[in-house]
Amino acid sequence: MTDFDLEPKQVAYLPRSLAKAIGTLIPVNMADAAQQALDSFESRNGNIDDYLVEKLGYTDRSQLYQHFSAEQVDGAALAIASIESGKGFVIGDQTGIGKGRICAAVMRYAKEEGLEAIFISQNPSLYADIVRDLQDIGMTDFNPWMTDAGKSIPLPNGTTLRTGNLEQQKEVMQGMMDAGLTGRDAIFTTYSQVQTVSGGVEPMRRAFLRAIAPNAILVLDEAHEAGGAVKNDWKGKNHAPDRAEFIRELVDASKGAFFSSATAIKRPDVIDLYARKTDLRHAVTDIDDLSFLLNEGGVPLQQMVAAGMVEGGDMRRLERSYEGISFKAEVVPVDRNVVENLASAMRSIKEFDDAKRSGVMELKEQAKEQAQAISEDNAIGQAGVSSSNFTSLMHNCISQTLVALKAEETVQLVIGQLENGEKPVIALSNTMGTVIKWYAEEHDVKQGDEINLSFADLLNRYLDRSRDIIVKDYDGRSERRPLTGRELGSEGQQAFVDAREIISSSDFSTIPISPIDYIKSRLQEQGYSVGEITGRRETLQYQDDGTTTLKL
Repeated sequence: MTDFDLEPKQVAYLPRSLAKAIGTLIPVNMADAAQQALDSFESRNGNIDDYLVEKLGYTDRSQLYQHFSAEQVDGAALAIASIESGKGFVIGDQTGIGKGRICAAVMRYAKEEGLEAIFISQNPSLYADIVRDLQDIGMTDFNPWMTDAGKSIPLPNGTTLRTGNLEQQKEVMQGMMDAGLTGRDAIFTTYSQVQTVSGGVEPMRRAFLRAIAPNAILVLDEAHEAGGAVKNDWKGKNHAPDRAEFIRELVDASKGAFFSSATAIKRPDVIDLYARKTDLRHAVTDIDDLSFLLNEGGVPLQQMVAAGMVEGGDMRRLERSYEGISFKAEVVPVDRNVVENLASAMRSIKEFDDAKRSGVMELKEQAKEQAQAISEDNAIGQAGVSSSNFTSLMHNCISQTLVALKAEETVQLVIGQLENGEKPVIALSNTMGTVIKWYAEEHDVKQGDEINLSFADLLNRYLDRSRDIIVKDYDGRSERRPLTGRELGSEGQQAFVDAREIISSSDFSTIPISPIDYIKSRLQEQGYSVGEITGRRETLQYQDDGTTTLKL
């Protein structure tokens, strides 16, 4: 073991607020930077607790302390100070420290200042979570409006957030564009809501958000979901911005932006989103070059940039300690023949992946030449050909198969714990819901119908996806299609046939395609009740005769 391995990766975070601390850690490379940021804050704004009391409209410190921990006070104060200076703030705290509470603080600040708040999240179900956080900081009468049409979202206070149909929503949006939010405290929307609709048409929601953004603070929950931007040197004159581009447009137009993401700096392609409202934008001549530079610089450069952002008061990252928590990997027996079949199948898909490369490269050159032929300045616009490599998907496939291989052993382990009076929690990284939905749609399987889905189908899906290419023309229009036999060439065609034959000749019948449903079924057979918290819709029902049926 080297001296480097013995060096601490985390140190205790020292909050500046006098509220009750919850005991958090900070990456060692950010610790001094965080204290310097707090020093700079207090030299400009005075005591951090008094500052937040004033900005959030509380009567005194004791009222502030009822709603926030010391770590949350520090984060909220830094964020609001940055927004007040016309910038933004990135909160990269680990789950469980209170990012949602700080989001709520920023939204409360917006209301206190007479500004609008636009809350953008991953899905509508998270609206209830932010409303809960808002209520927890004393905003019991908060009145949001969501862009989603025809939705009913139960809220923590027992009420329901409801919206009308699409036409009714358009009418309400037009009214707010003409007269303001009129009694509404915030706009709730999702990243999918701001996408273009079929044909690349911009929905009215975009015009609505554009209209209110200049007087609004953006609160981006799970900000990495905004998507990475791809630098385009040329766009067709009729080109509508994609989701990532539109979010960046809103950020640029807004009064300020708050980005919440536990994985904020792990995605170099999203860094330019944060840079638009932080001092990081001054580090490069062209902000679109940031993603490339950080990707090339790797983890060391990303860590340096993150530490710089923390010191500049543009970011904060706190973590929890896992000290005292043991992680024990159980070694369990598995069917060796199935493992070898899985390995052979994945190896054959990888061999096809390698064999197709020459065909894909040739298509890329053809696309480039065709784009240049119609261009006045020899630019290629957005033209190109891309293909998914199986190596980039293989970790998903391996993860799915490992869970399936251990399904029965998991059942036996859980039964043992239940017999000891324990109440185990089973966590899975994948429910296979997307695969079940895909197969049901492809084969027109309805509720209650038998469904003959196996790992052979999953592997064939990976094989087919590896054959697909996405072709973009000069104007940015894209088409997904499989490589033809001619484009694959004789070597690619043979590798595809070989992979298909290996998959079809392998027996995967002894491992369940949906481990979560298998585990639930086996435990219920033993008389135990099983709850589930996943939000999935498509499930499998395992029958006594070994068959499975689709359950919605």
